[in-house]
Amino acid sequence: MTTSAHPMLPAPTPPRRSGARLLLQPGWLSIIVLAIIFAALCFSVLAPWQFGRNEERQMQNSQIRAAGAAAPVDALTVLSIGTEPSTEAIWRTVSATGTFRESGQVQVRLRQEEGVAANEVLVPFDLTTGEVLLVDRGYITQIQLQAGETPPALPREQITISGRVQQDQPDPANRAPQLTGNQLSYTGIDPAQILPNEPNVLSGFIQLTETSPGVMSPIGMPQIEDGPFLSYALQWITFGAIALLAIGFFAYREVAESGPDDESASDAAGNDPGSGADVGPAAKLKFSKSDLYD
Repeated sequence: MTTSAHPMLPAPTPPRRSGARLLLQPGWLSIIVLAIIFAALCFSVLAPWQFGRNEERQMQNSQIRAAGAAAPVDALTVLSIGTEPSTEAIWRTVSATGTFRESGQVQVRLRQEEGVAANEVLVPFDLTTGEVLLVDRGYITQIQLQAGETPPALPREQITISGRVQQDQPDPANRAPQLTGNQLSYTGIDPAQILPNEPNVLSGFIQLTETSPGVMSPIGMPQIEDGPFLSYALQWITFGAIALLAIGFFAYREVAESGPDDESASDAAGNDPGSGADVGPAAKLKFSKSDLYD
């Protein structure tokens, strides 16, 4: 008597979850939440921040254009003792009458002129009305200084100068001035520091224009450009939209490609209602005696 091989039954396939249930798993929930948070940051924080910077730059450009186009005024109309010049006064051309105080000439280091290391040369200007105005003559490069050049001599007679108004530019690190030879140099422009014993010193200073007496290499007007801020804002909006569209696409694909849920999968695999025959798991386990013996 021989025995026949027992037919191998297929291993049961684990039921698949429906797409909607898959999206409720911790992994999917984490991805969805992160995508929503990222998009919310793009729309409510990052993009508005860049829009704000773009608006500030446009306002600054408008102010510079207006100041450059305005007619020159007397320096004392926009400069005063103890009060910084207003934002609207910056880059405004002013005139002043008096005499240079050449003995008080100092330099401001750590500056650049068209990418070349340079110092700015500052000198007190005594107004005929009694106030003291700090004047920026312009640049002298480090190459010129190393070659032994010195700032050109100043006019000694009473003259009228013209320059563009600037607010104080103090050194944030508050570094002490340096004395090299007989030349005193600072790292910031602050009339209260450069002229500490002057009770009538005006706040702010002026940068001499190209045609003013006493000017050296003049400091020009800043370039007017909008910058990349608007482009950055639109990019953040695009990134937020892409995050939402991407998570929506992958979620839809997961739902569309997933199988039926546990109960529907079991019903579909176990019974065929149209045939009337039992083809479920119980039917697969039925066998006859001929399966056991020859």
